[in-house]
Amino acid sequence: MGTWKLETTLQQTGYFLLLFFIMVSCKKEKVPSQSPVPESFYFSSLKVDNKFQGFTYYNVSKIPIIRVGFSAPLDRASAGNVIQLSGASFTTTYENHDSTIIIHPTSFNPITKYTLTIPTSLKSTGGGTLQSPISVNLITALDSTDKFPRIADIALLDLVQKQTFKYFWDFGD
Repeated sequence: MGTWKLETTLQQTGYFLLLFFIMVSCKKEKVPSQSPVPESFYFSSLKVDNKFQGFTYYNVSKIPIIRVGFSAPLDRASAGNVIQLSGASFTTTYENHDSTIIIHPTSFNPITKYTLTIPTSLKSTGGGTLQSPISVNLITALDSTDKFPRIADIALLDLVQKQTFKYFWDFGD
């Protein structure tokens, strides 16, 4: 009976070894790797003339500096094509490893509304798209510079008297 147990044990050991070698020698097929889907990025900060007031700005200067920050570096070609500023031309520069775009309008007219629009088609350098569009309203301030030359009080009084006399002389029928 002792030889029978020895033979059974050897057979079981042989089966385990055979099974082990089959498992080790089998190679799994590599699944072709799929290209990673670019992750979307989001808007992180906005300042107009170094102030944050939400998405509507009043009393904006004639030549403001608009800074818009994002969570990822921007694709410069994409940014140049999709960012719009209604009614004005502008130039752009970049900061923070291209994750902040600085918009420099050429010049704004007084008491005028401008809209900065950044759509979701804006791309990051990784190929991701902007999660949600951005729309910023910019309303410029009143231009308080003098439109006419200032004159002294005496000269103003003389001018009013002269114009009054001229009015009655011309229309005194």
